[in-house]
Amino acid sequence: MTEQELRELIAGGETMTVEFKSDVEEKGGLHFLKLIEAVVCLANAQGGSLLLGVEDDGRITGLNPQRKEPMTSSGIEALIANRTSTHLSAPVSLMTLDSHQVAVIHVPQARGLTATSEGIVKKRVIGGQGRPECVTVLPNDWIHYRIDTGAADFSAHIPAGATWNDLDPIEIERLRQNVENNPKADPALRGLEDHELAGALNLAVTVEGEPRPTLTGLLLAGREASIRAHVPTHEAAFQLLTERLANPLNQFTRQPLVKLFEAFGQYLVPLNLEEEFDLGFRRIPVPPYPAAAFREALANALVHRDYTQRGTVYVRIDEGVGGMFISNPGRLPEGVTTENILTVEPRARNPLLADAFRRLGLAERTGRGVDRIYETILRTGRPAPTYDVSDATTVRIFLPGGQPDVDFVRLTIDAQNNRQRDLSWRHLLILRTAKDEGEITTSEAAALIRGNEHQARTLLEHLMQSGLLEAKGSKRHRTYHLSARLYERLGQKAEYSRRRGPDAIRQEQSVLQFLREHGVIRRADVLSLLPELTDTSATNLLKRLTRTGTLVQEGEKRGTTYRLNQQAE
Repeated sequence: MTEQELRELIAGGETMTVEFKSDVEEKGGLHFLKLIEAVVCLANAQGGSLLLGVEDDGRITGLNPQRKEPMTSSGIEALIANRTSTHLSAPVSLMTLDSHQVAVIHVPQARGLTATSEGIVKKRVIGGQGRPECVTVLPNDWIHYRIDTGAADFSAHIPAGATWNDLDPIEIERLRQNVENNPKADPALRGLEDHELAGALNLAVTVEGEPRPTLTGLLLAGREASIRAHVPTHEAAFQLLTERLANPLNQFTRQPLVKLFEAFGQYLVPLNLEEEFDLGFRRIPVPPYPAAAFREALANALVHRDYTQRGTVYVRIDEGVGGMFISNPGRLPEGVTTENILTVEPRARNPLLADAFRRLGLAERTGRGVDRIYETILRTGRPAPTYDVSDATTVRIFLPGGQPDVDFVRLTIDAQNNRQRDLSWRHLLILRTAKDEGEITTSEAAALIRGNEHQARTLLEHLMQSGLLEAKGSKRHRTYHLSARLYERLGQKAEYSRRRGPDAIRQEQSVLQFLREHGVIRRADVLSLLPELTDTSATNLLKRLTRTGTLVQEGEKRGTTYRLNQQAE
């Protein structure tokens, strides 16, 4: 590892640090329990880098120089191997940084649980706010560890004593009707008899010649009494917090999930009255909470909750904060944080249950339901949803309600009509920020989409090619703002002129005046007319006027010419 790589590692904040200067000596040797616990903590997660001599805030303080025996890389490696069970092999690098000695321990991911030689098992987790924590793994937590790491699927568990009779024929018929009437359901499920449907959805498996319901089967089609007996952790509530009603809605239930799903959808209907807005020749209905976003968020809460622990899935509409909270017990799955939830590969806590929901058409088949939630909410002209209200024990999403931004609704519909396809949540987030803030940079767009600058630049170019954004400034200092056409649709022509700046307006008017006099213009003509421009700037000016429909391009490469668009005149 080079010094530059180490500095980047420290700056990235992806490491753990351990303070050793307060360590005490025991029986003639150094007490390294904190170090070994930290190594075990990382190994039981996904591995990573452990730094000695660097504070949590990134300050480099170095190893304790007062030790009787200097630390060596081989000595630390041997200590880790001897004080862990199973024996971990963790390479160590000793480096000097800012005149301080720093140790970098490269901790591999363990195969199965690893403990200290004293039997202490710890694991590093990412809390709901994206901050790392080391938690002790107790014997009762073993099933949680296996579920979190994907080694076990609790929804495939067969509860002791549960029989086929615990499944309700009425609920199995509900599943069948859902398959027949839901166009998103798997067509392979149509026309199946009870036992065939149960087998296809893994509602039951054969044990010693007898069909036995799985946890998934009980949750989807179990009798309520059987659910209470075999899945006592299952509960859900729909609450409306308002001062307008004498008896606010407060419904708790242990119904099977599909029945519950339908009931909660019905609870929302009278609370979700649409407002209609004029959009030229038609009126656009905009509900406070789009049904698609609500259903996907509710499905996520029911499917991905931790069924090994007691708790309630809540749907809570709070008029005091102007939005809806949907929460479920259990932290985010291993490797998923509030920062990467839109971009990380989908990871189900209960794979069997998640697969059944997808085949029934109750959740996004691709597993990218969070994308759909964001995209649907943004289309209503409201701020993006957020998972930032989650914590280490509960996953919680906030869906903004309140008055929509009608101008943004019009803008997105107009944009989609021109592109002939829907805008993704990434496009919508960038457009929303450009409208609200006036402009956006490549780095700001990258942070919004939780990606890199190359990905952001590609999206910005797509929006420019679609005539939705325009660029201003040199490549390094370039900013993007709404196009002239969109500002005109918003009735903000003066704002467009201010964004473009006097030089840009003068350049565009010079090109238009040249065309009125000569009929056709080439890039070379622009360079002669506006000597302050570079080749690239002249090309971008002509392309920008073409994208807005002001000019029409003719020919290719060196033979390219531009004429006024007579239809735009």
